[in-house]
Amino acid sequence: MRRGDRMISIHSLDVDGLFFIGIELELPEATIFVVANEVGFIVSATFALQLYSEAKQGKEVAATIGAVQSIDEFLQAPLKEVTKRARMHGWEAGMQCKDALLKIA
Repeated sequence: MRRGDRMISIHSLDVDGLFFIGIELELPEATIFVVANEVGFIVSATFALQLYSEAKQGKEVAATIGAVQSIDEFLQAPLKEVTKRARMHGWEAGMQCKDALLKIA
């Protein structure tokens, strides 16, 4: 990246009137999106979710999705990996991120 290029953006994200924090992290050759609230988060990149889950002793509500190019794509993308705690909140692999976020609002 060139000096002065944007590398991280933080947004307030309105999902059907409920607010989440949206983070966009621009890396060389990749962009990672994270959407979260005080209950859990979804990340858009290949992420060592299993290792993270083990480190946190299964106490997190978290999921991963595939790579996306925008926050709109993020909200429509299906969940890939879902932690055990996230399943307790009704998250399942294959459900849209938007629907998962609404379950933890």
